[in-house]
Amino acid sequence: MKPSKKTLPTSNYRILLSGCWPADRVVVNEIGGRKEPVDEPNDLNAFWRQKIRENPALFNGELAALVEAAPRGNHLELTLSVTTYRYLLYSNSKAETWRRRGQHERLSRALGISAVVECTDHRLMLMHRSRAVGEYPHRLDVVGGHVDMHEHRNASGRLDVFLAIRDELRCELGVDDEAIQHTYCIGLAENLYNFKPELIFWTRLSLTSEEVRSHARYGSEAGEFVRLVSIPFVDLQRRAFSDFRPRLTPSAEASLALFRRFHRTRGAEGSSLP
Repeated sequence: MKPSKKTLPTSNYRILLSGCWPADRVVVNEIGGRKEPVDEPNDLNAFWRQKIRENPALFNGELAALVEAAPRGNHLELTLSVTTYRYLLYSNSKAETWRRRGQHERLSRALGISAVVECTDHRLMLMHRSRAVGEYPHRLDVVGGHVDMHEHRNASGRLDVFLAIRDELRCELGVDDEAIQHTYCIGLAENLYNFKPELIFWTRLSLTSEEVRSHARYGSEAGEFVRLVSIPFVDLQRRAFSDFRPRLTPSAEASLALFRRFHRTRGAEGSSLP
């Protein structure tokens, strides 16, 4: 499948890139940068103190931020810098104001990662997010999180986005690497409300949806959702998708749209996986 640069705006997100890249075709480069490029540190500190009062479980870790993403031949090349979780939430709250002022350089651009998880019974796993999360509580979401600047490095010391998504599968669903049949990066999307980029994956498991529910009880981050929801893959091709679409996070909506497009394109081209 050939990658596409076409941008498709919708109400909640836009798709920036689509393709099919296995782990050995995603190249990550790092550059330096300001973790919290804001001129009002007192405002940021006050904002974070309020967030901690509202939710003491929040943690201010260092996250990867997207600088650039571009297909190079049959590879996807990502250039990443560094930001923080508290600055991500602060940026979300200021995004519209900064956009109107033309201050896009202030945006966090923390790189989200999302995975459409497909089970052997051809059902897709969604999570009903709890109120304990910092973004989009009480909404339906796919498995996902962020790239931690310290925890998500491979044996060579390089940031590894596939290691990051496997970590989310383990922490949220209790699924270890042996249960993962394959994982591909299928695109990049952007939230149109806060301009947060989201790297999107497709993961197929060797488990049924009921087996995933059983595993999820042992996930270390199971408290981030109140229940798991599984939907038949065929529902993405039917009007039934519109029934729960308003309850999706923008990243989940973009992930499912990319997944649907990915399978339609594969079928039309008769292509095999790389």
